[in-house]
Amino acid sequence: MKTRNRKEILDDIRKLSLDEGIDLDNYKLSISNYIEELEKIEDNERKENKYTLIILLFVSLFTGVFAYITFTSKEDLADNLKEKSNIIDRYEKILPRDTLNQTTTAVKGIVIYTDEKGRKLTVPDLIKENTHLMNELTSALGKLDYIKETYGVYVETDKNGDWHLKADRVDSALLLLPHYKDCINYNPQKKHWTIYISKIDTLKHK
Repeated sequence: MKTRNRKEILDDIRKLSLDEGIDLDNYKLSISNYIEELEKIEDNERKENKYTLIILLFVSLFTGVFAYITFTSKEDLADNLKEKSNIIDRYEKILPRDTLNQTTTAVKGIVIYTDEKGRKLTVPDLIKENTHLMNELTSALGKLDYIKETYGVYVETDKNGDWHLKADRVDSALLLLPHYKDCINYNPQKKHWTIYISKIDTLKHK
């Protein structure tokens, strides 16, 4: 039996209400059948709406996940490109300009870095070299700070931008060395200096 729509059932109900010759029992039976049809239509619509809602939820969930993955991937890609760009920028600053020109070629807008032997440098190579240089720089700065603190070494920069090394403690020692060199002795085996006080006192009284 073909399922009728709500409009067809309502039309039949209107016709039934206008039929003056129908008895009460047939009227009740017809109304009961119409109500059953309407309930069946409503039940089918409820199921369809439920399935539609589930489908919409799945579509919304998939769209949200896809958008999140796409956004995250774009952010990761942008961060990755930015990091590599910063590495290349630092690499360019470290290398002398003439050396950089000799080890750099451009093909269709892509910059290719090679070493002095013509071997192509990859991003891991640049990262490794940059890390090595940064470690060497950190070590050198630590040693320099120790020397400056121990021997009072400092740097002065003049108005022309030229810098000059100053070391008052070392300079004082070098000035005194010609006068007191016979009063001190260095033992290379024990690695220590010996100062002869009696010789210094003799020099003072002369």
